Amino acid sequence: MLCLVPSIVFGQGLEVNATYGAKSPICREVAATVRSAMSSDFRWSWRKYFDNVLWNSGSYSYTSPGGVSWKRLYRYALVDIDNDGRQDAVLLDTEIRASKEWDKLYLTSPNKLEEATRAGTVRDLMLESSGLDDGFNGVEFLESHVTAIPLELQIWRRNGETLILMLEHYAGSPVQSRPNALVVGKLNVNSEDLKSAYPHLRPNLVCRLAVSAPANRLQDR
Repeated sequence: MLCLVPSIVFGQGLEVNATYGAKSPICREVAATVRSAMSSDFRWSWRKYFDNVLWNSGSYSYTSPGGVSWKRLYRYALVDIDNDGRQDAVLLDTEIRASKEWDKLYLTSPNKLEEATRAGTVRDLMLESSGLDDGFNGVEFLESHVTAIPLELQIWRRNGETLILMLEHYAGSPVQSRPNALVVGKLNVNSEDLKSAYPHLRPNLVCRLAVSAPANRLQDR
């Protein structure tokens, strides 16, 4: 159950309301980082504040339902994302849906990624790998009845563990409506939901911060 705490108005014009994990050291650190950001800068460049994982660029061939083919870019990183002590391959693909960019994260092994890269089957690898979303643009957490609808993702290494930061639609915006949160999740070895008709990853919910800029201080871009 989400626990509401009083809003904190930071000096840079951002309002932050911790709706889950307010007492967590991780939540406090993320909040402090948000506090250090200018509101407009955070909304459009928030990833740089948690950018300590090396991302590599790649591409694969994609053919639309209409028969048009082009090269599509993706990013990948080698990092222990499920915190089991072994290195994983993480693929980050970005799709355009309803005029918005949606990040899609997939978990596989370094060997499978190497084989798919060599064979030119990276797209197929994504389709067969467990993704962070549940097939309907939402992320389900291990905590019951808790979901998020993030558009943008970032992987963050902190004190030897890997966390996934998820930015929802209106986070950092003066639009005072949901979804407007920066959500922090943590994967573990039991995060994969294989019972679902659409196998996907279900992280633990560590922290949820509703982040918004007061409309009377900042006009949305």
